Amino acid sequence: EIAVNILGTAHVHRSHVSDYLGMLRAANEEFAAACRQLAEDHSENAEIVRGSEILRDMADEATLRLQKFFDHYGVKKMAEPRKLRQTLFNHHRPGDFGLLREVHDLYLMACEVYVTAEILLDSAKELRDHELVDFCTWMKSQADRQQMWCTTQVKENAAQSLVVPQ
Repeated sequence: EIAVNILGTAHVHRSHVSDYLGMLRAANEEFAAACRQLAEDHSENAEIVRGSEILRDMADEATLRLQKFFDHYGVKKMAEPRKLRQTLFNHHRPGDFGLLREVHDLYLMACEVYVTAEILLDSAKELRDHELVDFCTWMKSQADRQQMWCTTQVKENAAQSLVVPQ
């Protein structure tokens, strides 16, 4: 009983907004890194290279725009998005099937950005922070665009990648 009381007083209650600001920053940075890898792995495909550059620029812009909220709420370094990218993009996958797998994985990275922005949006509403609400709404729309591009690429590449022997 004494140990429980001592451990209970050791826990410091705090807001976790800084955790999710860090998560969103890391998710954007890792999404941008995944875009770079996709473009490098499939440099022969101009559409993939250009699309990846655009998506990477979107992620970089979001990371820059996120900076202003760190002063107010703080930011905590989060490792999960990096672990996700390292798991999904752990090696070069050549060819059409490799491209399909990497675009599929990039979609999953975009989902990480989207759900993190959604969580922050709900928190911003609770905090009545209109600037953060606007940012999270914009961020979700960016993640939607990223997901749509990935979905389009999956649709364009899936049939040939799965059916044609390689």
